[in-house]
Amino acid sequence: MHFSRNQLDEAIESAAAVEAKRRSLAKTGRILEVLFFAISGLFAAFAVASMALILVGAASHVGDSVPFDGIALDAVFSTLSFCLFAAIFSMAALVFGDVSHEESPFSLKQAKRIRIIAWLLFAYTLLDALVPRGVVIGGGSNPDGMSVVRFSSGYTNVNVGMFAVSVIFYFLASVFKYGVTLQELSDDTV
Repeated sequence: MHFSRNQLDEAIESAAAVEAKRRSLAKTGRILEVLFFAISGLFAAFAVASMALILVGAASHVGDSVPFDGIALDAVFSTLSFCLFAAIFSMAALVFGDVSHEESPFSLKQAKRIRIIAWLLFAYTLLDALVPRGVVIGGGSNPDGMSVVRFSSGYTNVNVGMFAVSVIFYFLASVFKYGVTLQELSDDTV
């Protein structure tokens, strides 16, 4: 089998283009890995700070007639949210890190990580919907010297957008798993 000079030139150009795209993908993966680990670190720091504020707030209200429940529930929700988002961004950073090290994005390991992200997003959606939050508006004392505390009404939030994102990530994980199957079939055929 003989190849013409034009066919050889096209094959060389095509190989060079693939190599350039691979290098570009690896560079982008490295940038996103660092960025997402930094964001994850920020969320973890916020979680620690939020937990510290809960403890300080609880300690400052010991023996008070002002209930701390509404504030504490909001703070616990924030702390758990920060922890979930730290885990989500860490998992995404691991995916980008593997891509930057030129591992195939279509692997069972990546599909599992994307599925974990989907479940973490779903957990946040449930947390957001199930934890009622209310804030202490003000306090003081009435003319009789009794303490009075007014609360805003508690509310729950059904975050349909975040639920949709979790479903999309779950579906994306299935697509990646299917891609692994196709890659294995292709490798077996060759």
